[in-house]
Amino acid sequence: MATENLDLAARKDWILANPWPWLGVGFGFVAWSWLWTFVFGEIASDYRIIVLAVGLLLSGVAVWLRWNERQAVYLGAGAPELIRLGLGFLFGLIALGTAGIFIGSWFGRGMGLHAGSAFLVFLTSGPLSFFASRGCMKAGPAVSSARAAVEETALAFVAVAGICLLGSFTLYLGPRLANDWDTMRLVLRVFTAVSLFAAALVLVATAVRRLVVSMLFVIHFMGIATACLSAHPAPWIATQAWTRLFRPYLEFMYLVNAYHFYAPEPGNYSYLWFRLIYTDPDDNDREYGWWYKVPHVSGDGRVKHPVALEYQRFLALTESLAATAPTPAPYLPNGSPEPRFGRRLQLLPTNVVNVRVEPGPWPRIPAHPKMSHVQQLSIPHFESQQLLKSYARFVARKYARHPEERTWVFKSVKVYRAIHQVPPMDVLLSGFPPDDPALYLPYYLGNFDSQGELIHDGDPYLYWLLPIRHKNGLDPASEIEDYCRMHAGDPKWVRPAGSEEWVERAVRGRRN
Repeated sequence: MATENLDLAARKDWILANPWPWLGVGFGFVAWSWLWTFVFGEIASDYRIIVLAVGLLLSGVAVWLRWNERQAVYLGAGAPELIRLGLGFLFGLIALGTAGIFIGSWFGRGMGLHAGSAFLVFLTSGPLSFFASRGCMKAGPAVSSARAAVEETALAFVAVAGICLLGSFTLYLGPRLANDWDTMRLVLRVFTAVSLFAAALVLVATAVRRLVVSMLFVIHFMGIATACLSAHPAPWIATQAWTRLFRPYLEFMYLVNAYHFYAPEPGNYSYLWFRLIYTDPDDNDREYGWWYKVPHVSGDGRVKHPVALEYQRFLALTESLAATAPTPAPYLPNGSPEPRFGRRLQLLPTNVVNVRVEPGPWPRIPAHPKMSHVQQLSIPHFESQQLLKSYARFVARKYARHPEERTWVFKSVKVYRAIHQVPPMDVLLSGFPPDDPALYLPYYLGNFDSQGELIHDGDPYLYWLLPIRHKNGLDPASEIEDYCRMHAGDPKWVRPAGSEEWVERAVRGRRN
């Protein structure tokens, strides 16, 4: 026992075992990186990211050391009382702040949070912060060394929260470059909230800690249950709980899968088709296009991903754009067509309404013969549009240069969301293959620049279905007319039908 005490004392006296120098140096590095950004702004070198990473690493080491020695007190006399008062004041403010956000959400002033989301924030953080503040304020000046060590541990978590928050500002170069490092800024802010939550958990009694952690588990699995139960057809209460309470949390954690793969009916899957437009400076800026598809599927429906799980992951990623906004009525109260519908109807091969179309190189594209005009307009929801900008920006940066012609310069990227219909039995019996191109329903989602911003070029086909059909609709062996490719500027928009095997099988089926 005496040997163990001597070892503990030796570790405590060793300068590298003290967490506060580590934390101080870590804060110094992070502050250096922030000042670098603050002084130089948009021209700040990316080397500041290395300085930030070193500071965050040293801060993490400090918390680890402080957590491993929860019985040791490193700060000198008088510090515990100041720490106690500071922590009590901080968590008192957090408790009042979460309550204020929740009350403000009733009147539309909940810092951008709806009442349901603000209620979850208050429920998980408010009572915990109150008990943490109460415990600090009630403790007298004469407390045990064990309590002082606990408060030092909580202070270390609070310090790391501040360091992470300061680090998020290091990655912000102003509104013009707000999209740079946006994901890492979000990660650091999440670490800030998690560190504050951990500090409060350290301060409260064991019974309160168990109650809060148990409540988190219950809320988490209740949210997953609403995701499973909210898919149509769903009970009213499950839909309301999903929409008003759990949706922001589940979307952030990416736990929105309803797991309704086989019942009541299998659903259609979505693909994203990107048509990247390049210009050739050596050929009078002539434009060339190149297709990039997510998931990567060839023209004959063959998956090109080396692992099936990778294909499923990319398939799940495209489903994030499935949410749509309400479709406007096709006609205005005065009986004239709504502008979107009017422009689309005017561009049918046979003009059915006399509506003027803005000047532009717009081809005449027929409507889908088996769908109403209302079904052929799909406007992405606001959240889907934000994700769409991110996807377009990523693809534009990944292929800023053509994979083969490196001298070509990126101009823009057109994005299409293609819904792959599950073929009904009568279609298969008619000789059409399950990967027949006509089973894809591509909707045009816009033309984007390198920053992921929508180019407002007045394209009347924005958010409209661009059908893919057989030249002879009843003959699976007839040529494919792909109006999505026509709209994208692909000269190969008319192509032969599927594989020779399917064509031969279709011909045999008609003979029989």
